[in-house]
Amino acid sequence: MLRDVRFGLRLLARQPGFAAAAVLTLALGIGANAAIFSVAWHMLLKPLPYPDADRLVHLWEAYGPQDAINPVAPGNFHDWEREARSFDAIAAYSYFRTPANLTGVGEPEQLQMRYVTGAYFKVFGMAPLVGRMLDDQDARLDSHAVVLSEGLWRRRFAADPAIVGRQIRLAEEPQVVVGVMPAAFDIAGSVDAWEGMGFSPQQNEHRMAHYLGVVGRMSRDVTLTQARADVKAVALRAAERFPQSNRTLSATVRSMQAERGGTLRAGLVLLAWAAGFVLLIACANLASLQLARGLSRAREFGIRAALGASRRRLVAQLLVESLLMSAMGAAVGLWLSTWVLRALATVAPEAMRQAAASGLDAAIVGYALALAVASAITFATAPAWHAATRATAWLGQRGGTGDRSTAVVRTMLVTGQIAMAVILLVGASELVVSLVRVLQVDLGFDPAGVLAFDVNLPQVKYDTYAKRAQLLTNISEAVRTLPGVTATCVINEVPFNTEGVNMTYVPEGQDRPIGALPRTVTPGCFDVLRVRLERGRLFEGHEATRVGLVTESFARAAWPGQDPIGRRVHLGVKDGDLIAIVGVVADSLQRSLEGKPYPQFYESASETAAFWPDRMMARADVPPASLFTALRAAVRRVDPDQPIAHLVTLEDAVGTSVSSRRFDLALTLSFAAIALLLAAVGLYGLLAQIVAQRTGEIGIRLALGATASSVVRLVMLNAWVAVSIGLAIGLAGAFATSRVLSQLLFGVSATDARLYAGVAATLAAVALLAAWWPARRAARIDPMAALRN
Repeated sequence: MLRDVRFGLRLLARQPGFAAAAVLTLALGIGANAAIFSVAWHMLLKPLPYPDADRLVHLWEAYGPQDAINPVAPGNFHDWEREARSFDAIAAYSYFRTPANLTGVGEPEQLQMRYVTGAYFKVFGMAPLVGRMLDDQDARLDSHAVVLSEGLWRRRFAADPAIVGRQIRLAEEPQVVVGVMPAAFDIAGSVDAWEGMGFSPQQNEHRMAHYLGVVGRMSRDVTLTQARADVKAVALRAAERFPQSNRTLSATVRSMQAERGGTLRAGLVLLAWAAGFVLLIACANLASLQLARGLSRAREFGIRAALGASRRRLVAQLLVESLLMSAMGAAVGLWLSTWVLRALATVAPEAMRQAAASGLDAAIVGYALALAVASAITFATAPAWHAATRATAWLGQRGGTGDRSTAVVRTMLVTGQIAMAVILLVGASELVVSLVRVLQVDLGFDPAGVLAFDVNLPQVKYDTYAKRAQLLTNISEAVRTLPGVTATCVINEVPFNTEGVNMTYVPEGQDRPIGALPRTVTPGCFDVLRVRLERGRLFEGHEATRVGLVTESFARAAWPGQDPIGRRVHLGVKDGDLIAIVGVVADSLQRSLEGKPYPQFYESASETAAFWPDRMMARADVPPASLFTALRAAVRRVDPDQPIAHLVTLEDAVGTSVSSRRFDLALTLSFAAIALLLAAVGLYGLLAQIVAQRTGEIGIRLALGATASSVVRLVMLNAWVAVSIGLAIGLAGAFATSRVLSQLLFGVSATDARLYAGVAATLAAVALLAAWWPARRAARIDPMAALRN
């Protein structure tokens, strides 16, 4: 083995061109796969960092035949807590994070809080870094105990272990720090601190407001199916006792591990397949190179066989040489993957950036080494066996028209490369068209020139409506005085904020509720967003009664074919507060560019509004990002303890909604370009070898009167056979996999014939261009030189 290793290293050193081509080809394939695996490992595959993580589950309310999930009402959570027997512990948490201002320690900062019940940390079973976890006593309604995240502890308190027992000021109230949880506890890194959450007796039975997430730890002898059946039985009993609120609700249980990745899972699977295709094409290229190299070493193999080398011995030596190349390719590939991951950490969707920034660990290095071994076996086994089998036949063989079986095998490899390149190019083309169609969607509002930011109004400091309204008025006026700002307003949810809530509204005189996104706005918001008024009027400065505006989709659902102006709706339930409709505005997209407009209900900001507005928007005729520094200073002049959070331009917020699509497209397009290049190089190498082997034959043809054009046609025929068969297989493969890709497409069919034809034409042109140079070289062969040889 050591002799084979030393000999293989000497051979590669004597053929640096071949070694460099082989190592770089493998590095591209292994590097692409290692980078994608790294992201998938940290997002989907790496075991959760909690003890017995396979027993951790989420419990959800469920509705519809597909068990669509929904946040949980307190009454339903307490039913599960009391009656479900499949869990060692169940806990609830606030499904939406709550902003809270940290003041009194340097610059004020808006934190993201999560309120949890006493058993929350017990469910996960992870020990704190310092101090203790929250318990049932801390979950009292008047509790002031808080647990910090490791990130906040290090960032704002210099990792001081004496933080336990110290008072900090959160939301203008003193809170006592009882512990610090390690960074691994909050995998997403989205929560800064946790505070205990209790329920009053009235809240314990509340079933109409759904705002809780629920986690549980299954008992050791319970399966996921049994736990699911358990909570469904509890939900069925609740539906019988509370038909008004629970008639259409069931319950379900889902593994935390299986839920990881969310909507990004499909895109990661696509990228994994694309990277796998790149590696297979690289292996096919290397197998082709090895076959050609085997022909150049025919005399060596023949002598070895004549001196007693067995077939197994020759195969072993060639496999060792291939493993050396693979190991080098894996090393270079891992180095390339670190650069790729650094780039991904800056351009990947927000949910994926932490995974991309995590870098390499032992599992990823092991994966790359496994790929190296698999690649060596894949691209070296057939060439090594072919060389060992024909070793004695090659001894003393004179040059002829070449080895027909070798040419057939190389043609098959190039055909496979072209087929896989076609599949990748079809997928990339469809993603390009999808992104173009998504970006052409009419938003229903104009995000250009608009910036948005959050303010937080602590209940302790701003305990009356008048104080809150005055602060927002003062901030609006301060922002409006900045150079370039033309309009400001306040709203409860900025468009394309993914954490928005739904609300139900019941038209007066009807029983059927209408689901809609609730929007509380000040009058200027329609001007800032440039939302079109369809009929009726907009809000005035001070409304005498409680009034609202609806979007066209809301009006169609509530009063089909009727004029909604002057009609009224109940807020939440049939006997809820009445709100009169004074206008209808155009539909607008609020959460995704790829969905249909969802109904919206606009209410004028007032003391009786269902939701309090705390997000400010401003329209400017200068680049919004240029105002960020001045805007922060303006807000601090109004209230020195008021931090600004989530300061963003609305164009960036809209762009973030398609960041995962852009990411998938960029990588798939890169992989397709690499595949196309490798396929073209493979075809070029095949034809160059054919020309070299058939030099004598071509010389004879030319000596007997063949024209240069006929020689070009002869060589191009070989190319056309490989290209046409590869195109046919690739197009069939793309059609067969279209169902998998269709879930990632928008506005384009996965079997669009025009795209298929365009890809076929593009790849055929590139492939035939790669074939043209060997064909031209064949036509320029000197007949006399060929005959002398």
